[in-house]
Amino acid sequence: MTKRRTMIPKHSASAVLDVNVERAAAGYLDYFFREEGMETRRYWQSIATIHGQRILEKMRDAAPGCRPGFQYGAGIYPPIPLLADPPPEMHMASREHIDIDGVRFWYCGFAWQPRQAEYLRKLGEVDGAEWKRYLSWRRSGFEPRYFLDESPHSPYTPRHLCH
Repeated sequence: MTKRRTMIPKHSASAVLDVNVERAAAGYLDYFFREEGMETRRYWQSIATIHGQRILEKMRDAAPGCRPGFQYGAGIYPPIPLLADPPPEMHMASREHIDIDGVRFWYCGFAWQPRQAEYLRKLGEVDGAEWKRYLSWRRSGFEPRYFLDESPHSPYTPRHLCH
């Protein structure tokens, strides 16, 4: 009997990241352009393994007080909670969510959710220095400073739930 070697795909930090996947992984789980598997923690854990460090470094520079969505999807942080009951069914925000392994991640905004930086500060994830950088970024009107791999010369503002 012939023995076959098991093929294990090699992942590298230089692997190409689809622009829509990067938008979702950097921002708070953008849901418009879903890839197959995005509804599983395993998918987000693989994004964290392959691209996580690069995205995290770019987000730290671009959006102080925020964390990339892949960290929420991978289960590192719990979802940003709703402040009240779900938004009215007719409101667009009522449809802006993704369920990952049965956990719902809403993207409704400040009327229904705390700002991400405030939420993370309460969790002890945002220290005083980062909070000051966040306030400066907020005063700038959340100036876009994230650069997608696909367009390194055009700044982009990931969906971050801080507006």
